[in-house]
Amino acid sequence: MIFTLIRAFINYLTQEANLESRKLFFQTDLITYLVLGPILLKRFFIPERKEGNAYYLAVFAAWVILKLILVVLFFDRKTLGQFPKKTLTLLKKSWIVWERVSQKKDHNLSYFLIPITYYFILQTLFTRSFPIVSLLAPLSYTLFFFSLLLLVHSMARTLLPKIFYICLVYVSFLICVLSTLDYFSFQLLNLHMDGSLGVLFSDGIRQIPQALEAADVKPFYFILSVLLTLLLPLLGVWGYKRLPSKKVKFSLLLPLALSFSSLGICYTSDHFIQKKLPVSTAQSLITALPIYPLFLKTEGEQILFTASLKPPPTPEEFQVALKNTSPTLSTKPHIFVFVIESLRADYLSRETAPFLTSLQEEAPKFDLTASNSNVTHCSLFSIYNGLYPHHWITLRDHGDKTGSFPLQTLKKSGYKLDALHSSFFRYFNIGEVIFGKDYALLDTIYEAKHLCPDVALRDQMVLDKSKELVSSFVEGDAHYVTILLDSTHHHYYWTEDFEPPFKPYLKSFNYTNKGKGQLELTKNRYRNSICYVDSLIQNFCDHLKAENLYDSSIIVITGDHGEEFMEHGHYFHGTDLCLPQSHVPIFYKFPEGFEKKEVQTLTSHVDIFPTLFDILQISYPKKMLEGTSIFSKGPAFILSFRPQYKKNPYQFYLHNGTEKIEGKFLNSEEIYKSKGIELTAIKDLEENSRIFSEPNASTKHTLSLFEEPLKELFNSN
Repeated sequence: MIFTLIRAFINYLTQEANLESRKLFFQTDLITYLVLGPILLKRFFIPERKEGNAYYLAVFAAWVILKLILVVLFFDRKTLGQFPKKTLTLLKKSWIVWERVSQKKDHNLSYFLIPITYYFILQTLFTRSFPIVSLLAPLSYTLFFFSLLLLVHSMARTLLPKIFYICLVYVSFLICVLSTLDYFSFQLLNLHMDGSLGVLFSDGIRQIPQALEAADVKPFYFILSVLLTLLLPLLGVWGYKRLPSKKVKFSLLLPLALSFSSLGICYTSDHFIQKKLPVSTAQSLITALPIYPLFLKTEGEQILFTASLKPPPTPEEFQVALKNTSPTLSTKPHIFVFVIESLRADYLSRETAPFLTSLQEEAPKFDLTASNSNVTHCSLFSIYNGLYPHHWITLRDHGDKTGSFPLQTLKKSGYKLDALHSSFFRYFNIGEVIFGKDYALLDTIYEAKHLCPDVALRDQMVLDKSKELVSSFVEGDAHYVTILLDSTHHHYYWTEDFEPPFKPYLKSFNYTNKGKGQLELTKNRYRNSICYVDSLIQNFCDHLKAENLYDSSIIVITGDHGEEFMEHGHYFHGTDLCLPQSHVPIFYKFPEGFEKKEVQTLTSHVDIFPTLFDILQISYPKKMLEGTSIFSKGPAFILSFRPQYKKNPYQFYLHNGTEKIEGKFLNSEEIYKSKGIELTAIKDLEENSRIFSEPNASTKHTLSLFEEPLKELFNSN
């Protein structure tokens, strides 16, 4: 597209509109394509090879031959004879335009010096947590964009009408505003603006209200922020027209020289980062920079397998498995599954949650428990489907539409299914993936999101409704009840009549303040919300005891994901593969008289339904659930994913309780075509990276720890 615009522009300047478009194509950019073609091929289309210069010379020669063949095919002899003359004429006229631009004496430097300086400061802030040498990257790329802006400014000032030039000034200052928003977006979510907008528009326009509700952002403030973003650059335009500024004269050779020299610096900085920094650090730096480096291509060691990544069950396999599953249960205890928003395991204590802690002390002990994702919708997918969240988009868009296999199996076993949520199940359409179209699997559905604006009060309403439901149980019926509570979601809530035990605590959130004092106040607010939820669950369990149902019931307690408090540079969740964002409690209260058994040392969300089916003695095809019962034998591991909002998650970590690897599937766009993974980091329990200097040492170490679970992932049988 860029070359097409260039051709049209030159056509206009040289008044060669009478030439046929196909002739103009070859006359204007033949040389450009000859020079840039092999470079573009190498950079974007051809994988890295080790053949050296001979290989690239061959590519160049092939490109030249191809272009010459096209010239012969498109041109007659007369046109070919005129080609050198017309090319010289074109170059001569282009030089006249060049000189005309260079003679312009009123170049106003203010409009691009201000935004470029501001942009460089923001770039530096992005990379402040990296080694000092990383400053080369924002410096070199800022210089490169400065030279491009200088060139565009010079051309536009001379050749375009004034209105277009003013629009260019507006765009320059708009970049400043968007860069500021991008900085705060990255600090809060570890996502640049394109990623944040991807979350908002992941399911089209209709997704925006749900995303804003989930983030507790009022539509008014969202609209106001959009308007301010568009209006603030007008101040820059006003300043450009009203404020005095330096007028200078320079040749176009200046921006061109700056462009080429800055590209050299870009290449040097990218090469240094690639060769000298660990892969995980270099990739974090790439992620931090708003503009992806031109020359930097960091790749970790690759582990390849003979088979592709195992896909989820097809709708046909789903229905066959469901048909062949005919559970006949001797006992059917009531099952209560509590999913508590952002509940981090290491924040449960006698002080923050005395009741839940007492339940946990009586439950089987694990060395490590974690969610399979660090965002709600992916975690709920794993809890209720028993599958890892990298299948999430596939099953949402192409899976069976009748609800999850575990819930349908319970329904087939005679259970009534009840779901009560302090918020709603519509976010990313997770409700229909779990409960079927129109929530057809559910006997009871209660969503409190639009019943009351107070989050803490909604939690109380949900548990009051749950107590009413329990009181209405008919003898002989069995219920599976899932209860989702939201008070521990940021901003962390409790009702006015609840006395918060942890003081002082944060009164109101200021996302730009991340000082130590602010952090401790935030943690106290989080602890108070946990204490509030603990009191609600205790009150509900007291009601179960009053109804003589507590001892005979199964109770599962977990969080949907963890919560980070700047341990690795971020607040909240959904931003990183670090353990604080996925370290959740998972513990079980079994029915009275249940025989105690030895359990695995690790467990995650995908293991909840296999464990329940083990207790109920329900058999099922292994492919339908990817987790295992906590009572099963064999090596245990935890697989957790970072979300992608328009495609299946592909970044993950594997943990064995003492070490973890971070990696990604080789094909991020079509993950089921991946035949391996790329390692990005190996870390210990404290999240410190392990560096291996010998070739393939990372691969050997990874396979020594995780060969079995990795082969299971890439086994299509």
